[in-house]
Amino acid sequence: RSPLTAIIGDLGNGYYQYAYSLYTIALLVSSYSIPSAFSKILAQRLARKDYVNAQKTLHYTLGFVLVTGLLATLLLFFFGPVLIADPAALPVLYLFFPTIILSAILGVIRGYFQAHRTMVQTSISQLLEQIFNAVFSVLMAWVFIHLFSDGSKQSSAQYGAMGSAFGTGVGVCAGLLFMLVAYRMNLPYLRKRLRQDHHKEENNSLLILHSIAVVVLPFIASTVISYLAPFVNQKIFNSVMVGGRGMTNERATELYGILSGKAIVISNIPIAMANAMSAAMIPSISSFFACGKKEEASKLASQVTRVTMTIGIPCAAFLAILAKPITMILYPQRSSLDQASILLAALSVTVVFYSLSAVSSGILQSIGRTNTPWMNSAVGLMLQTLFLLAVLYQTKLTTMAVVFAMILYSFLMCLLNHFFVKRSLKMKRDVKRTYLFPLLSSVLMSLAGYGAYLASCKGLQMFLPSFYFVNLLATALAVFICLLVYAFFMVRFKALTEEEMYHLPKGRKIVSLLKKVRIL
Repeated sequence: RSPLTAIIGDLGNGYYQYAYSLYTIALLVSSYSIPSAFSKILAQRLARKDYVNAQKTLHYTLGFVLVTGLLATLLLFFFGPVLIADPAALPVLYLFFPTIILSAILGVIRGYFQAHRTMVQTSISQLLEQIFNAVFSVLMAWVFIHLFSDGSKQSSAQYGAMGSAFGTGVGVCAGLLFMLVAYRMNLPYLRKRLRQDHHKEENNSLLILHSIAVVVLPFIASTVISYLAPFVNQKIFNSVMVGGRGMTNERATELYGILSGKAIVISNIPIAMANAMSAAMIPSISSFFACGKKEEASKLASQVTRVTMTIGIPCAAFLAILAKPITMILYPQRSSLDQASILLAALSVTVVFYSLSAVSSGILQSIGRTNTPWMNSAVGLMLQTLFLLAVLYQTKLTTMAVVFAMILYSFLMCLLNHFFVKRSLKMKRDVKRTYLFPLLSSVLMSLAGYGAYLASCKGLQMFLPSFYFVNLLATALAVFICLLVYAFFMVRFKALTEEEMYHLPKGRKIVSLLKKVRIL
């Protein structure tokens, strides 16, 4: 993102984000919601060793997402000019169209492996996708600018954003190619298992399609409504700024580009971890429910919530206290540094709310309450939209009004999902270990980390002429201090046991490190 922003600027970021928000909604319909929903259906069949119908479900789901992907692409083609906030971003949107279809296929195959309770193939494909996306988004942005731009700011921003959209498609192709190879390598084992399936009853096509639709459509509704919020926010923001306050389209797009292309991108990093954990736990909880093991499902849901808060709360605290240093590392452009860092600091609280809502939404979908998350999303979206309109019309706030609306929306999602999880699953939560101890540890961590950052900056400035590298090294040291202090207090408070730490990302390495420094 940092080199890309250096090439296309805040205006290019704005064009890209305007197109990307519509592309994301289409992607949610065709692919993003599919892995979780499909893995739930498949996990239930695999738990009963119903391999023939599981394989048929895979084939029909592929057909299902290809149809929905094509429909989503056609709808965007015809209604994109009306829906997009700035017409200059329309060519960027068109370059996303092939990626929608490819992502649909990729989502199904990832869901297939998730249902087998393995995230190895999915993780590697996501890594490849991100690497190719990062490299080719920057490379193609540069190529498009040099080949097609007339040299003006608006033209360079537009063609740069188009090149970046093309690079996103290259990343998806890389991830899809790996997943197809992984599936091909597993074919001998799959065929052997199909021959050993002794289930007498084979579901017909209509029954399988019905089971897919019943589970997938609520997933799609939930995720689409969740991701409608950014689209609604940018549409309202652009309309009020241009129509109500007389701001130019270019300036409004540039302002929104600072928020969506910098602050929101950084805050989404820890939220993505929560979404990944939510997706990973759905097959296990669904399997427990399919076998009637509700107590085990409740225990697993409680454990995942605690682990999510163990990560989410300190991440939010870290983003709040070191918002400017982090923004300076990733987006060193001086013109918007202060504004982007203030927005990031304000957004940090949404990390906790969005993380909790992602996990609770996954729990509800796992236990059959598939309609509840999207209904909660709809309520939250309606209230945050009314709030945003009121703030933009009654105050002089610009992008900060959008941030406040995002905080309200994430809080409402978290609150409503939590209410229904508590009522449906009767999940026992240890409030101290899940919320209080991580919060207290994060406060102490923040004090130590900020102090370490200030002291490091003062010391390093005597040896390094460039403040960028001073900030980079000081932030790295602050991160290390934060990790040690947070781990120390979490262990002392007994908020996490050694066994529970193994469930964290890179859990074994974390435990090994804590033992080496004698914290554990």
